[in-house]
Amino acid sequence: MGLVAACLLSGWTVKGYDLPGMLPADTTEVASVGDTLRGYLSPMKDTVSQQASQRTQQGKDSLQALRAMERILGLPSDTVAAVPAGQTLAQDSAQVVPSSRASDAGTVPGDTLAPAELVFAPADSSAASYVVSQAERDSLRRRDVQIKAALASLYGISLADTESELGPKTLADTLMAADAYQAKVYESLPQPAQPPYVKIATPVRFTLDNGLKVLVYPDSSIPIVTFYIGISNHRVFEKDKKGVSDLTAAMLLAGVQNRTKAQITDSLANMGSRYRMTRSSFYVSGLSRYAAQNFNLFADVVLRPSFPLQEFFAEKQAMKDDYALADTRPSEILNRVYRALAFGGKVPSGEFASPQTIDRITVNDCQEYYSTYWRPNNAVLLVLGDITEAQARKLVEGRFRFWGKAEVPQDKISSVNDLPSTAIDFIHDPSARDSRIIISNIAEFDYNSPDVFPAMIINHLMGGDLLGNIQASLGAAAQSENVFLLSPDPLGGYMYLSARVPNLDAVRTITEKTARLQSIRRTPLDSTTLASVKQYLIGRIALSFEDREAMGSYGVAVENGTVKRDFLEDILRQINDVTAEDVMRVAQKYIKPSQFRIVIYGDARKVVPPLELAGYDVTFYDKTAQRVARPSLSQPITDSISARNVLERYFEAMGGEKKMRAVKTLRQQYDILIGERKLQAVVLTRLPFYYQQLLLFDDEVYLKTTYNGNMGYTKVENTTTALSADAVEKGRLSRSIFPLLDYEKEGFQAELDSIVPVLGHFTYRMNVTLPEGRMQNYYFSTEDYRVLRIEEVASRAVKETDENGRLTRYEPEKIASYSDYRDYKEVDGVMYPFTTEIRDESGRIIWKTTSVDPGVSIPEKVFR
Repeated sequence: MGLVAACLLSGWTVKGYDLPGMLPADTTEVASVGDTLRGYLSPMKDTVSQQASQRTQQGKDSLQALRAMERILGLPSDTVAAVPAGQTLAQDSAQVVPSSRASDAGTVPGDTLAPAELVFAPADSSAASYVVSQAERDSLRRRDVQIKAALASLYGISLADTESELGPKTLADTLMAADAYQAKVYESLPQPAQPPYVKIATPVRFTLDNGLKVLVYPDSSIPIVTFYIGISNHRVFEKDKKGVSDLTAAMLLAGVQNRTKAQITDSLANMGSRYRMTRSSFYVSGLSRYAAQNFNLFADVVLRPSFPLQEFFAEKQAMKDDYALADTRPSEILNRVYRALAFGGKVPSGEFASPQTIDRITVNDCQEYYSTYWRPNNAVLLVLGDITEAQARKLVEGRFRFWGKAEVPQDKISSVNDLPSTAIDFIHDPSARDSRIIISNIAEFDYNSPDVFPAMIINHLMGGDLLGNIQASLGAAAQSENVFLLSPDPLGGYMYLSARVPNLDAVRTITEKTARLQSIRRTPLDSTTLASVKQYLIGRIALSFEDREAMGSYGVAVENGTVKRDFLEDILRQINDVTAEDVMRVAQKYIKPSQFRIVIYGDARKVVPPLELAGYDVTFYDKTAQRVARPSLSQPITDSISARNVLERYFEAMGGEKKMRAVKTLRQQYDILIGERKLQAVVLTRLPFYYQQLLLFDDEVYLKTTYNGNMGYTKVENTTTALSADAVEKGRLSRSIFPLLDYEKEGFQAELDSIVPVLGHFTYRMNVTLPEGRMQNYYFSTEDYRVLRIEEVASRAVKETDENGRLTRYEPEKIASYSDYRDYKEVDGVMYPFTTEIRDESGRIIWKTTSVDPGVSIPEKVFR
């Protein structure tokens, strides 16, 4: 089968061949397939032979494996230990016994399917377990190794062991997954003679009276039979008991009414059968000689679970341990927070399990979930392989016709919407050595959309070449982990791109990835690249449907209406018809840079300041997707710099201490924005202690504040209020144009605290107490030493410890208000901020400077 995929990879026509490993149209075409494959092998053998002379011994070993594959295709194979004709394997033994004694031995003759009445044991008896001879196991294993080595030689890649894969197979896994294969895969393949074509067998369909839909795919080319059942539970919310579907699935394998868990798994293992249970499916595949026994176990697991209490507690604890361990895995945390933020509360994929949700589940919850959703009218059963329709029908009806149907509830699903603008969500972990990043947006399309086929092209491009360029440009290819997926889904499709990079490269990576995503939206593919990608996808899809479990998920999707019945028949033609314009159109439609949700897991102290420097606003979340306050991002101050050093550099940045002290009078005019309201202001300052502020509305003064060192007042329209004696005294001490010039006055204190990010810049935070006792925090840019923010402190933090250094009392610092300063401009040699933004609990006020007049004459009578 792998070679059929290789033929399709090169664009060859394989007539009459049925995926995956299904029965060809007739026996004549079976021979045609073998001839075609051997014809395909011939040029490939020549190619490998030419390369072998230049390669190491490993290349020669691959050539030998390729020849072994030729023998498997059409010649008698000497790699499999054959069972002599008329004999079969004895129960629980490696010896061979005559077929006449098969019934006595409790076995089914090889390559035949016994009548149902001989297969099914009484309900209270245990099924017989079977073993495959060690010689046969070893020879099968050697054949697998040889085939994989040959395929690795043909493709130039390393093939992973499919048995090590975890989780259920889905259409996205089969069709939309992106691979990082390079174009060199196609270099040694012969050119196609005509457009690709593959015939997909039409399954035999029938429905039992209880509503169970059954699909049968006969295929006698390989002596394997697969049973697959899938239920529809992807629209079910599990809420505060998230994980009940997974725990229920585990309990189905934990024991049935006449078998323990050990008996089930041992019987399957002894027959060499593969199986997998997921929250929505169960799959058993094994040799056709054991089809009846496999089906008997398969049916018992689905129909007769016993939910043993001891196994329930063991499975529950194991699941809690798994999720507790997941709490330590950054990738797990990142993905669940992303899902919760993107889909939470709207579709079930936004939910995530935790030790707490698992702890709430009882065995009654599992039984109720099973009785609610594991129903025949909510399921699809597939039988694939070396079995006839009549045999499959007899098996299915013999066990599943008594399965009782019931109404299956449907949860309400809400539509998932994109963000109005790009947002960055951050999970802070001070111990994180690197950053894990997800860039995503909602993509509203499903598998029945014609956009699916250009999306496959995009997935391959972004999963391979383009992300590879990012790795190379960052010089971190060895440790980067990149995934790209443009995935259709009726409940909420999405564009998803993830990466793992060093903390210092996080911003650069986001910039690079965004640029790559933009490039595929703006730049059409060249014809050579597009043709190569099409060739690869055609072969890859053909190869993927050799997986019986993948075919099972496809069958369920068809019956549930997720995909059309002719989807597979049409898929190769649709891919072949994709144009460069189609790819760019779909990229523009579903990749939305202005609406990206960027979720990052990393050390905020190293990642967030550069993000803010780049102009991003960052929102913080904990590991459970709950919004949290901004963490402390401060860095300690080194001994190499002091508060006096920072003040000196500040004076220098402002124009010099001498020029600043030379400013004795100052007149400033402002436009003030308070929400939608616009005011004007005039501020007059004359040293040593004269001050006046006028607020105007429609060119009329409605608020006036005046101070002259001896007295002061505030006037609102016709009402005047005198300042208190204490306020007058404080004013005498504080009326400075540049307050930090008072650093030599009595009572002035300055202490350098830390380095923190403010307004996208690293700043030195300095705790200042002015001569009049007012407390402020100044934030000086580490780049140019200008003041970017001043906080008015209502009270300083209080920390008290005992003799052992343990904290016994803590009161956090209270900030009454703060002012941000921007747009510095030079006036007569001194720098002044032309934009001031003041924030307090009442809101925000923006002061825009319209004029600055230092040294202007201001008579004393103005302040009377």
